[in-house]
Amino acid sequence: MRLALAQINTTVGDLGGNVAHILDAARSVQSQKPDLIVFPEMTISGYPPRDILYDASFVEAVQAATQDLTDQSNGLPPMLVGSFAPSGESRLEHPALHNIAYLIQHGEKRIAQIKQLLPVYDVFYEPRWFIPGKKTLPPIEIAGHKLGVLICEDMWDEQYPVHPGADLKRMGAELLICMSAAAYERGGMENRLYHARRQGYPIVFVDLVGGNDELIFDGGCFALSGAGEVLHQSPL
Repeated sequence: MRLALAQINTTVGDLGGNVAHILDAARSVQSQKPDLIVFPEMTISGYPPRDILYDASFVEAVQAATQDLTDQSNGLPPMLVGSFAPSGESRLEHPALHNIAYLIQHGEKRIAQIKQLLPVYDVFYEPRWFIPGKKTLPPIEIAGHKLGVLICEDMWDEQYPVHPGADLKRMGAELLICMSAAAYERGGMENRLYHARRQGYPIVFVDLVGGNDELIFDGGCFALSGAGEVLHQSPL
């Protein structure tokens, strides 16, 4: 199985530009015939969109951009792309959104995973805008292999009562894929590798590059064997 790790630079609110970056990245590796192209968390909107998520017109525009990407994807390899959508729940003065990983394939999209663990520390306060997924969704099947999808904090599950990676292993995943928007911090790469190795399973980690507001995203996508050996690491 061939995976392409798309370490791209997105901009919060530039929906057309972000869709164009995704399509450009997909087309740039199309000749290498990857079975799946993996993008970071919330690729469509850019990360972190913060309180613009209270604007219903922005939420609608992100839905339209996600569909536009899907419509333009026909003929491209399958893609895992981060976006968000209304959860269907109603909460007072709360956007009530789900942070979603979509599998886009054959000109159609479907939900591959909904983020369950919402961080509330450092620069993160995701429960202000998002509602956690109620359960871990089953692995997706690509090229005859079962791939379990995690969204960022879902890999940092050590201090939580919910363990999405373990759920996916029980469901038969052969490989874990973590779509992330992890900002630079001193010792950050060591921290990511620690939590990836804790999963005790082959895992691929994909992050953003660039900067939004005060946050810098340093990339460094990697793939680990089940024993924790680094099989690939993209530049920081």
